[in-house]
Amino acid sequence: MTAKLPFFVSGLPRSRTAWMANWLTTDHSLCLHDEPFAVNKVALGRMTGFSGSEICTQFDDVEKAFPVSPWVIILRKPADAFESFMLASGLDRTAEAVALWWDARLKLLAQLCRKPNVEAIPFDDLDSEQTARQVWSHLMQGKPFNLERWLLLWKLSVTQHPMKASKVWL
Repeated sequence: MTAKLPFFVSGLPRSRTAWMANWLTTDHSLCLHDEPFAVNKVALGRMTGFSGSEICTQFDDVEKAFPVSPWVIILRKPADAFESFMLASGLDRTAEAVALWWDARLKLLAQLCRKPNVEAIPFDDLDSEQTARQVWSHLMQGKPFNLERWLLLWKLSVTQHPMKASKVWL
């Protein structure tokens, strides 16, 4: 049995990367949320994915190991994502460390969107079945789209505490 190419999902915090990890974990795939990327985590015989806001920081290492692996970048309006992040974390909006961390993620995501194996998906489009099918076909490499599973999960809210998920230390 040979390993299948891993897939990757990233975006700003509070952009549904946790939800995507839940949705993309099926009987034929495992998608880990906010796990640090490591080549040895790719399960043999099962498609493996990594989803989270920190995955983008390891793009160069991932690209070296898996240059043609598919990526999806979720594009949420930075101001909306930032407001949601700050409200959920309880942090002071003026925290300099948070602002620097946020800017670094925005720059990385902008660079990633220009890569040929990356599909950029608007956050607001994630509620569309057509977009779900597009994401699925890009990441799941020929596996049939499961409409019933998507319908079951698309209204589900899955979140983590932003301080844990983002690894921001103030």
